[in-house]
Amino acid sequence: PVGLENTLGFYMNYVNLGVIDMTTVYDQNGTRNQYVYSNNTAYGVTFARRLTDRVLFGVGMKYIVEQLWNESAIGFNADFGAIYEPGFGGLRLGLALKNLGPAMRMDRGPSATFYKVMETSFPQNRELPARLIVDKYNQPTTFAAGGSFDFIGPTSVIMADDIHRVTMCGELNDGFDAPIRSIIGMEYEWNNTISVRGGSRQNYDLFEWSFGGGVKVPLANSELVFDYAYADYGDLEGVYVTTLEIRF
Repeated sequence: PVGLENTLGFYMNYVNLGVIDMTTVYDQNGTRNQYVYSNNTAYGVTFARRLTDRVLFGVGMKYIVEQLWNESAIGFNADFGAIYEPGFGGLRLGLALKNLGPAMRMDRGPSATFYKVMETSFPQNRELPARLIVDKYNQPTTFAAGGSFDFIGPTSVIMADDIHRVTMCGELNDGFDAPIRSIIGMEYEWNNTISVRGGSRQNYDLFEWSFGGGVKVPLANSELVFDYAYADYGDLEGVYVTTLEIRF
């Protein structure tokens, strides 16, 4: 917290895709016992402010590093969002514009430089280096609208309960390079400490369902939050996500 109405946060997201069989122009089916690796990292800062007792607004900036073997791309983008809380039943409505930034290019590294294979008919010719011109790719800019409602909880109009909370949520995503997609999910929380959640995505190529849970631990004047999730990505198998958060 920064004052009574502002919040400032910092975070880092890291995704490791593991090892991938190496392919080349001459070995397109893979090279024996040779592999490449890929990982993506984002460093971000967010700022949120409560404009009124019902309206909140937030903005975030990210510095992104995407790496594939020896090559990498560097970029940045911004997120903007707003939440409206009508004040009854734990209802919350939100709008967000995510990943708004310039196109990126995977050309920071030595692998884009190559030498033409020596022609046997002209053995005296020099090997001249050349560099691949890699096209830029757009960032996944997305407009999202969603909402959540507490069926059971302290502020629920259906079943008020100070210990148990059951929340249903949904979201629509409209990406610049994809059809409209949707997400639905549900979370159960006991005594504001232990939570279990699950959900599914519709109209995605691979992602189908996920489940997970979390625990909150009081820590002096702050709170330590640990979350775990498993997501099924079909042919790409399962993805495990862990989050460690400190709330002041």
